[in-house]
Amino acid sequence: AARNWPVSRPKLFLRWVLLAALAGMILASPLALAQDGNSVKKLVAAELVATEDFGIENPGILTPNPFYFVKNFRRSTLRTLTFSPLKRADFELEVLNEKAAEIKLLLELNPKSASLEFAVANYQFTLDRLQTAFSNLKDSSSNAAVNQLLDKLTNRALTHLRLFDELKGRLDLAGKEKVDFLQSKLAGVLANTLERLDSKEKLIL
Repeated sequence: AARNWPVSRPKLFLRWVLLAALAGMILASPLALAQDGNSVKKLVAAELVATEDFGIENPGILTPNPFYFVKNFRRSTLRTLTFSPLKRADFELEVLNEKAAEIKLLLELNPKSASLEFAVANYQFTLDRLQTAFSNLKDSSSNAAVNQLLDKLTNRALTHLRLFDELKGRLDLAGKEKVDFLQSKLAGVLANTLERLDSKEKLIL
């Protein structure tokens, strides 16, 4: 009799291929990463990322706006009211994605602005929160909700990695080094999360 797979096996296989590629990216030296188009870049589409790729029609208020604090206050309030570890991880992923969309819009408006640098620093702060939230998850991807979140994390991370590739092409050396650090950290968060939570047993026939 055919087995009822709780997780789409093609999706699961893609996640493990990605995990292997990310491990290579994290372990490689910066020089090696600069010299070859590594496996992650083969998985990341070559075309420029569009604002719609983040699933956000309008990023709303941006960091230069003096009322940006209202946006942060709303996020802080929602964070305080989110108690479930799974919902907290999903919430932090959504905030990170919003901040990536803000970076994209600022990049289109003025790639030389100080606001863009501030937005990148904002992203890094939220990435730290995301790392903590996902480290607090205990269930594996055999839990359907966790599996759905892992798919979401994978898709978001690939979009953000594409954004960072585009961003590096518009920055000076110091800016590129900061984005390189973010790319490496995001790849590490994704790789560690998949390795810890993804259920290998579901690949067994």
